[in-house]
Amino acid sequence: MHTITIVGGGPAALAASLVLSRSCRKPVVICGDLTVEAPEVSARERIAASWTKLKDFGAEVIPERAIAVSQLESGAFSLRLSSERILRSRALLLCTGITEKPPQIEGIHELWGTLVHSCLYCHGWEVQGEPLAVIGHGDRGAHLAIRARGWSHDVTLYTDGAQPSASLITDLTNLGINLQSAPVLSVDKAPTGLNVTTKSSTAEHRCMFVVPTVRQQSNLAEQLGCRMRHVEELDLAEGAVATDTAGQTSVRMVFAAGTLVDPTLRVAGAEGQGNIVAIATNEELMRAGFLY
Repeated sequence: MHTITIVGGGPAALAASLVLSRSCRKPVVICGDLTVEAPEVSARERIAASWTKLKDFGAEVIPERAIAVSQLESGAFSLRLSSERILRSRALLLCTGITEKPPQIEGIHELWGTLVHSCLYCHGWEVQGEPLAVIGHGDRGAHLAIRARGWSHDVTLYTDGAQPSASLITDLTNLGINLQSAPVLSVDKAPTGLNVTTKSSTAEHRCMFVVPTVRQQSNLAEQLGCRMRHVEELDLAEGAVATDTAGQTSVRMVFAAGTLVDPTLRVAGAEGQGNIVAIATNEELMRAGFLY
């Protein structure tokens, strides 16, 4: 029986793993099913390299997927891994994150992460002042285009046939944002950026920002019956995992941190939350009598 098992492979999981390892907890970390979701290459490399250091602090890193979980009569938890291995743990810390998928338009997938992005705060600086394209349906697309106006005076919003509200159209017009409502046929790489082709025209832009489809990357929290909450600003079908300020979910001894709790977090925020929740988890284990 393990004392604490962490499920996740991103910045929140890494930060939590380091804190709990250095608290002499010898956590088990199930990270094989999750990729490092960091916007900058340097951040991805730093996070990936840090996983190799965990063993120095006594953590057991298992490169497998956690595919099922249940709570035992004793209150402990049973995890089934992709290899059919069963692990039992007194407490769980879920850091399974979310996944973003770009719009289903020809050519976007191939440019995702290089010329097509979702986060202006991660990628806007490098293209400030350049012609920017935004693709998004309705009001959410309009809000992203208005936000992009802070990085560039040259912004084009492609609604792909789904218009925003009249009041937002007025705001877009007042900000000088070019509104294109024709369906987008394709996005292709260009010499200095990308081309966006609609039924009526083709235009070149330095890069593109899109409103992605956001989903929970794992349903372990749902399997345990953790309470979920609606996220107003995102079309997150499953909702986000509801926790208190210490990361405790509605199921005792199940904690959560990172973007599965707050989908708006970026790398630094997820790392910070992982630290906070790991400390709270350790304190709760001590109160429950599990000193090591």
